[in-house]
Amino acid sequence: LPPQVPIAWRSPDELRVGLSPALALPGATERDRRALARLDGLRSMHRVLAEHEAAGGDPAWLTEAVIALARAGLVIDRTAGAPTFEERRLAPERDALAMAGHASAMAARGKARVQVHGTGRAGVAVAALLAGAGVGSVAIRPAEGDDPVVQPDGLGPLGPVMAQVGRPARAAARDAVGRVTAAPH
Repeated sequence: LPPQVPIAWRSPDELRVGLSPALALPGATERDRRALARLDGLRSMHRVLAEHEAAGGDPAWLTEAVIALARAGLVIDRTAGAPTFEERRLAPERDALAMAGHASAMAARGKARVQVHGTGRAGVAVAALLAGAGVGSVAIRPAEGDDPVVQPDGLGPLGPVMAQVGRPARAAARDAVGRVTAAPH
């Protein structure tokens, strides 16, 4: 479970996991709540199940709860090895979406294709923000009236930098997007 996902008692024997929509898990015990809290990516599911059963918990309840949580998009599979730079960079937003019950939104965003018209300061900033938010493909096209080369008035914090003045604007725009999404060296 993402660390931001709340696990709270809804009633004496029902847990509420997540926010909106929250998933109700009836028939829960304090032992079950502690087992769910241990699903933090540091322990395998097998280990948590074994510890839960050794502590007197019902492994069938925990297994069914995890399946329900996964269907609701609240479980992140951390068994696939070390996360990539891109996965780590987008983790806070992915976890926040999962907490709100919208885990599939990140996957859809990653498949999206967006075309931004404008190689000036504003267009490049929009393209960089979209790429930084995990949009799968961001293309930048010059808008009518755009200067074909970078001018000093086209510089910006998310756009072309001073060293790019005089360079082709489309290449500088691609570089700006690359700076937002590139792994550090």
